[in-house]
Amino acid sequence: MSNTEQPAVSEYRCGSFTLRLRYVKKEDGYTYVADAYLKPVRLEEVSIIASFFADKRIFWNLGEDGSLKLLLNLRVENPQRFEEDFIGFLAESMPTLKTLFSLDSLVQPLLDDGWLVHTGLATLEASKTIPGHGRLEIRVTKTGPTRASLQATLVLFPESLAQALTLTRRLREAGYNVKDRFPVLRADKVLGTFPVCDLTEKIRGLYEEATRLCASHEGQ
Repeated sequence: MSNTEQPAVSEYRCGSFTLRLRYVKKEDGYTYVADAYLKPVRLEEVSIIASFFADKRIFWNLGEDGSLKLLLNLRVENPQRFEEDFIGFLAESMPTLKTLFSLDSLVQPLLDDGWLVHTGLATLEASKTIPGHGRLEIRVTKTGPTRASLQATLVLFPESLAQALTLTRRLREAGYNVKDRFPVLRADKVLGTFPVCDLTEKIRGLYEEATRLCASHEGQ
């Protein structure tokens, strides 16, 4: 999931889902969320979304294309916190979004990319061979309705101690913590916490980086 902030607009995208929030600052000095745009939304989901605002007076309109416009005019003390609470509520309450933000949504893209995948209740583990060098392992742990942490482990088999030492230097420069060097090199890297929707590309980038690091030692 990406978050692009403009002066008065925040937009979230995850797959086919879009949430756009528009803010205004009024003469009283407070920030108000003027309206929200969500797509796609089914008619039966409108009441779920509206329940987030409890007894607040809101107006809504559902277009034929599945776009929902909410007129809110609600004062918010902290827009970022409001956004996190709102998208978290949607991800936990709307069945389609619950699936979209689940770790299961990562499984097929990883399988398509040649990973071996194992899923648990709130974790996903996967491994992919780096031909001629070893493998990259990743662990994804759900940390909230829409976010998860990502950690990587490289297990490599250098041909010599000299190659292992050179590779160790390169991996440390790339942010890896090298635990063992020879005859098996093991290194960990904590990437941080990300929106689940961004993880497929993050993992692809991680594998491409690991492959480049290994390829730079061929022939050494």
